[in-house]
Amino acid sequence: MQAKTVADGALLALRDARTHLYTLRRLGLVQNFPLPRRPDHAPGLTVYLWGASDHAERDLLTRRVLETMRNLQARRRSEEQRHRELEKGATAAGESALRARRELMGKVVAGIERLDAATARLSGQLESLTDW
Repeated sequence: MQAKTVADGALLALRDARTHLYTLRRLGLVQNFPLPRRPDHAPGLTVYLWGASDHAERDLLTRRVLETMRNLQARRRSEEQRHRELEKGATAAGESALRARRELMGKVVAGIERLDAATARLSGQLESLTDW
C-alpha cells in the first residue's frame, strides 16, 4: 500500500500517517518497499509501498510479553524479600508496631498475589500467541 492509501484508510492526514508508518517500521512491524518507475531509480519517480508481516507482529508481541513476565518475576522477588524483612522485624517490635507490620505484610502478600495473577494472565496470552 502507498502511504496515501494507508492515510485514507486510517482517517489520518498524510503527514501523520507517514510518521506512524516510520514508527512502525522502526519497531519492525512494517517494511518499506521502493518500486522505481525508471531504471535510474530517481527518488522523485519512485513509489514507496508499505507492507506488514504477521510473523514480525507475533515476534514483537512475544518479546514484549516475555519482557513483561521477567519484570513481574523480578518485582515478585523484590516483594518476597520485603515480606521476609517485615517478618524478621515483626519479632523484635512491640505490640502496636506488630499490628502495623501485620497490616503492611498483608498488603505485601496481596501485592504478591496480584503479581501472580498478572503473570498467569500473561502466560495465557503467550500460549495464544504461540498457537497463532
